[in-house]
Amino acid sequence: MNEIPVNDPVPVDPAEMMRTVWRRKWLLLAPWLFAIVVGTGAAFLLKPIFMSTTLMLLDRGQSVQGPLGNLSGVDVEQQADIMREQVQSSLFLKSVIAATGVKQDPVTRAMALKHASRYSGMQPDEQVEAFLVDELRDAISIKRSKGKLFQVTVEDYDPDRARKFCDAVASQFVASSKARQMEAVEAQQEF
Repeated sequence: MNEIPVNDPVPVDPAEMMRTVWRRKWLLLAPWLFAIVVGTGAAFLLKPIFMSTTLMLLDRGQSVQGPLGNLSGVDVEQQADIMREQVQSSLFLKSVIAATGVKQDPVTRAMALKHASRYSGMQPDEQVEAFLVDELRDAISIKRSKGKLFQVTVEDYDPDRARKFCDAVASQFVASSKARQMEAVEAQQEF
């Protein structure tokens, strides 16, 4: 039989390893220092983004007896999809903007008119509204929480404006939900 000789591993010399690390210290420290400098600079130079959040509960109310008893509405997943679609709707977002009154705020108008160059051919009020609608599409997020809860989050550079938008979005969701329920009741009555 042939035996394969087993080589003993070369012992590691801790002193030699420390000398190697010391010689290559800049290869180890340079990326860490660079990341710290860039992160610190970004933290001081970027504008803070404030988030306002509200929780909404899907409540179907009491079940009704008789012919209106089958108006159970949509389930929780469908409601979340409906809310996400509404947030992308210009009509819904315009009603949110109108409810907050931020279109008349001088700071908001100045910011919107400064960035509204892509809306040429419109009146200043229309430019402000179009800019705010586009910004709100990206700033609002709808997440489903546990059970029948929905989390509505609005991001903005101004904390008061974020809160106003969050309150207005929640109010508009409630109003549109009530309108859908009334339409369903009227459709059932017509039948």
